[in-house]
Amino acid sequence: MQTRSQLLLYSGAVLSLALLLPAAIGQQASPPNGPDPREIAIPAINAPIAKLPGVAELPVRTDMPPVLLTNAGVKVTNQRQWQRRREEMRRILAYYAVGQMPPPPGNVKGQVLKSETLLEGTVNYRLVRLTFGPNAKLELNIGIFAPAAGGPFPAIILQGGTPPGAPVLPRLPQGPNQGKGENVLLLVGPAAGTPPAPRASAPPPTAEALAAQRADLFRRGYALVLFNPNDCAEDTTLRESDGSWAFRTTRFYPAYPGYDWGILAGWAWGASRVADYLETDRSIDKTKLIVTGASRNGKSAMVAAAFDDRLMGAPVVTGGGGVGAYRFAGPRRSETLDVMQKKYPNWFSPHLHEFWGQREKLPFDEHWFLALAAPRPFLALEGITDTISLPEAVRQSILAARPAYALFNAEDRLGVHYANHGHAFTAEDWTAMLDFFDKHLRGKTIDRRFDTYPTEAELDAAAAAQPSRPPSDRARAWKELQSRLPQEKYQRHSLAVEAIMRELATPGTDNLDHWALAGLLHDIDIAETANDLARHGILGAGILRGLQFPEPVIHAVNAHDDRAGVARASRLDHAVYCADQLYWLVTATGHAIPSVKLSTAKPEAIWEQARQLPSKKPLLDELTSECAAIGQTMPKAIAALQAASGKLQAAGSH
Repeated sequence: MQTRSQLLLYSGAVLSLALLLPAAIGQQASPPNGPDPREIAIPAINAPIAKLPGVAELPVRTDMPPVLLTNAGVKVTNQRQWQRRREEMRRILAYYAVGQMPPPPGNVKGQVLKSETLLEGTVNYRLVRLTFGPNAKLELNIGIFAPAAGGPFPAIILQGGTPPGAPVLPRLPQGPNQGKGENVLLLVGPAAGTPPAPRASAPPPTAEALAAQRADLFRRGYALVLFNPNDCAEDTTLRESDGSWAFRTTRFYPAYPGYDWGILAGWAWGASRVADYLETDRSIDKTKLIVTGASRNGKSAMVAAAFDDRLMGAPVVTGGGGVGAYRFAGPRRSETLDVMQKKYPNWFSPHLHEFWGQREKLPFDEHWFLALAAPRPFLALEGITDTISLPEAVRQSILAARPAYALFNAEDRLGVHYANHGHAFTAEDWTAMLDFFDKHLRGKTIDRRFDTYPTEAELDAAAAAQPSRPPSDRARAWKELQSRLPQEKYQRHSLAVEAIMRELATPGTDNLDHWALAGLLHDIDIAETANDLARHGILGAGILRGLQFPEPVIHAVNAHDDRAGVARASRLDHAVYCADQLYWLVTATGHAIPSVKLSTAKPEAIWEQARQLPSKKPLLDELTSECAAIGQTMPKAIAALQAASGKLQAAGSH
């Protein structure tokens, strides 16, 4: 198994020659109507299910694939037939939608690491470490909160953060263009220079604080079980040099190399291991296990409920790849299959990617996940102003899944609740969830409905009421820079220093947005101070303060030129000086930025060449010291500049 340092591939990645990044000013080419031919392929995994038909072999069908019709065309009319159909559907979803998961390990054991009494003795908390898998080498920490009196209790399994008292595991950094709306399959490469530090995670809240936050849940007679899904599968689009996903080298995945499960399936499989343990816990009612989570965790909660007959689902604001049907998504800026396969193909089965642009050829749709939960209670929790999830797509999924519930005369057990919020998991969602399960698991009379959707007029009104989004700091910065520095040479230098700053920043330690902004804006006043360089940086800081940019950025701009007489204090301050002077030093050696010549040279050779420049000798010691202040030797800093140069060249920036 590879060491963790071999997996940290982000900083200074060597990019494929086919790579096309957005232009440095933030523009992006329109995505193709299908997978981009320049994508770097993911190596295939020979998982247990034999090859099923690909997109070229499947027919177009614009209607929703029925849940009560077998592949052989036999109509399902009773519960016995439904059990066979369910296995057929699960096989199809595993192959095409989420990837193939390992079977249950059958050896889950728990060790109580810590216990305490909370909320003046009314709630008990236990931190439990689960072990399981081949040779019991896999681990997962869970936190169990339960009322101190009574029981056994129905349990809400929350895919959230690290349980109180558990260690926060180190995290792989994000992929180079993760979360930026870009095609993540265009990037791959081996590490260059010093790998970045793993992503830092905030420590979990105390058990007392978390119990106080969920006090109503305990008053209503429920237990809460918390685990961090990233302890099962790391949520990153980072890739190894052969194109494979880096997440497959950590957590649960090395133990099961012959399975092609995506990240959502990894999290769902983790929820099932939690259920394995809860079946043995005397404080928990093993017949009433409810899995929930928001956004991507909501998607995996939906998957868990579909593949594990012990779990009831309550996914929240799931968006694309969640409750809403792929065939209906798209209007009102909702997330589509194409969007998800561009940004987060790592969440899904590798076989789903070829359906980009051809969703009508899917042999399933998202309503299958809901139908597979029948007749267990299942509630979709949505937000009226959450634009990524289209209410009509949600409605169509629930309508198309309902026939499976009708087989059990349990149609009302499949519900939906809309609250007046956006992409969030709110107190209203928690209340609705408890009301729904009180009704269907505990026989309580609940005076609310779980079958209503917002109208088009209500959606229009909600959208109109939302404040318009202000332009991003990056967009404002670029616009201001263009107006003050229309000369191409200044813009070229500013974009280059911005790119270098992105490479020098340490993910999880440094604020990447601040570092990039400081690099872009450091010379914003140069046209006005060229004849009075003692004011250079001071005037720039005043401009940026008037535009209300972040104070750390302002100070770094103020301090980047020694002639202003402002002391450098923060890592950001030192980095701007390092990036700015490094640019001029390397260009003085005859290497243009960007250029092919620069990208192919050895950093040590460039540094040795720079050390021979007589005019630059006074600069070398200070530059070495400033770069060392952020943990960079000169060859490593030059390697970061080369990586930035390569990305600028691929983007067509001058």
